[in-house]
Amino acid sequence: MPSRKIAKIQEALLARGFQAGPVDGLWGPITSAALASFNDIALGLDSAYPVPLSDAALFEDRITPPHLQDHTGSRPSWLAIAYTYLGLREYKGSRHNPKILEWWRK
Repeated sequence: MPSRKIAKIQEALLARGFQAGPVDGLWGPITSAALASFNDIALGLDSAYPVPLSDAALFEDRITPPHLQDHTGSRPSWLAIAYTYLGLREYKGSRHNPKILEWWRK
């Protein structure tokens, strides 16, 4: 079944020059490869899945592309902090991840 979120990812990838296949809302090998390329080039990540950093880069333009970073090529300090949150997820069931609850309260 097509997903609106996947279609939005496909649209955003296409807008940035990554061939994600047709905007059909279906996650397939072309979309996966396009996101893997985007994550590698824009973020330096080895992931073919939409992680919070790729969402931020695709939809909120909060990521500084490598070619716009300082002359030493180092990543911005906020990006180093963001990497510590990779894989952060909500818990299944009635429990909640305290970090996510803290962000929600703020």
